[in-house]
Amino acid sequence: MNSLRARAVVSFVVPAGVSLLVAAMVLEFGWLPLTSRLLDFTSVAVFALAALLGWRFRSSRLVIAAASLAVAQRGLMQYSQADAEIARLAIVVASVLLPANFLVLSFLPERGFRGPIVMFWTILLALEAGAVAGVCGADDRNFQNLFAARLLTRVNVPVLALWLFGATLTVILVRYIMRQRPVEAGLFWSLAAALFAFHAGSTGMPAAAYFAAGGLVLVLSLVESSHFMAYHDELTGLPARRALNDTLAGMEGQFCVAMVDVDHFKNFNDTYGHEVGDQVLRMVASRLSRVSGGGHAFRAGGEEFCVVFQGSTVRDALPHLDLLREAIESSNFIVRGKDRVQRTAEDRKVQPVEQDTEVSVTVSIGAAQTTSNLTAVGDVLQAADEALYHAKDAGRNRVEVYRPARRRSAAVAVESL
Repeated sequence: MNSLRARAVVSFVVPAGVSLLVAAMVLEFGWLPLTSRLLDFTSVAVFALAALLGWRFRSSRLVIAAASLAVAQRGLMQYSQADAEIARLAIVVASVLLPANFLVLSFLPERGFRGPIVMFWTILLALEAGAVAGVCGADDRNFQNLFAARLLTRVNVPVLALWLFGATLTVILVRYIMRQRPVEAGLFWSLAAALFAFHAGSTGMPAAAYFAAGGLVLVLSLVESSHFMAYHDELTGLPARRALNDTLAGMEGQFCVAMVDVDHFKNFNDTYGHEVGDQVLRMVASRLSRVSGGGHAFRAGGEEFCVVFQGSTVRDALPHLDLLREAIESSNFIVRGKDRVQRTAEDRKVQPVEQDTEVSVTVSIGAAQTTSNLTAVGDVLQAADEALYHAKDAGRNRVEVYRPARRRSAAVAVESL
């Protein structure tokens, strides 16, 4: 497993998945003395905190997910004192509606708290609460039995709900693999907590604890989202300058740094528009994210990227950097014709392309390593920048290595002027 995949797996499991595992172990082994009053207070506090943080971070999807969990839990508590058959029907109908809500949320883009979105979900949750009451009050037992059917005798979840839980968890997992955003991980593990709650019976203390754990998972995912936005570039998904600075600050011993710059990037923006320029950056970033040789890619800013090889020399990194350069050069990048959407004012000023055009994207790379004369991180970065400038002066689309003699000759040339 390469480092990029390893980080994705760790981010998916920690802290949300670990939190749910801890909650399951606490319930299974009875490590904490749980009371209904404590769980009731904890549930209210957790869901309120999730809603508050979601509002503060402008994450409507996680607020809606927390509201769905809270409505499901509170609704089931209302029927816990009713006839056993009625309580069972309330459980199974809620177990169908909750994953359906999460399935819809998994496809919705994050657009903050707009009036239509808030109104839609408020009405929908109210209608779902009414649907639970309607099914529980129905006279047709055959209709009610559709919801009560089970897939396995050991699983306290009806067949329809079990399929919906499985389908929704799969969709959210696929979306996490594609985007690797903490929000998807939070939705996955909070829905898994709800599944455990329904299996536990939905109205007792174990179920309440699982619902509360689901709310806690959403809170943790909001914190992870904040961390993700601070340390990752929104456009490319690569670790951003802040992550690069932290990585370099912890560097010790031998390492190699490569600065990567997109050739003639300004021409892409001027000729085809900023939207195409953004697509170029995303394409280059996707290739950089798969760099071999143990390299870690970062977006340094603008059209410039950085690749860090811990414990490697320039000689070790060169073959991997050249493979990276060739992979970008050989990538097919097509600019769409007149049907291309022009979203920004700058794009609308650009002369439209008459037909689909394949353009060449190349990068120049400058590399430097720690030596007896280059021990400080800042000096190695400056040396890599100098090598990058030389790569551009030498014709671009090439990898150049920093050579101290080149700096000395340039200094002599300046002094002779």
